[in-house]
Amino acid sequence: MMMKKSIFENLGRKMLIRIDYLGGVAALFTYSLLETLRSDKRGNKLTRDILVKQIFFTGYNAFPIISIIALLLGVVVIIQMVTALSQFGIEEMIGTIRNIVILRELGPILTAIIILGRSDPAI
Repeated sequence: MMMKKSIFENLGRKMLIRIDYLGGVAALFTYSLLETLRSDKRGNKLTRDILVKQIFFTGYNAFPIISIIALLLGVVVIIQMVTALSQFGIEEMIGTIRNIVILRELGPILTAIIILGRSDPAI
């Protein structure tokens, strides 16, 4: 006869599977980083040079376009907020809402999308 497993057993099993997965990802990242930084192999200098060039291309060179898009997006969001909030008479909340909407929520997501859209085809 088969016994029904408790909710705690199922939850514990799922947590162990996730922890095992995250441990594997962390181990892969650590091993890759150590192999990249190790200087006893001949190909590592070339790997480091390519890695530095790729980071420069993806991050530093993308900064101007990300800044322009962020500025334009911020202006549009603020104009929309002023229009919407003036109907309720709470214009003084614009700064707080702007910080929440743009800086916390939209900023990181749109930066990632812009970098992916710009750099992914070039890679």
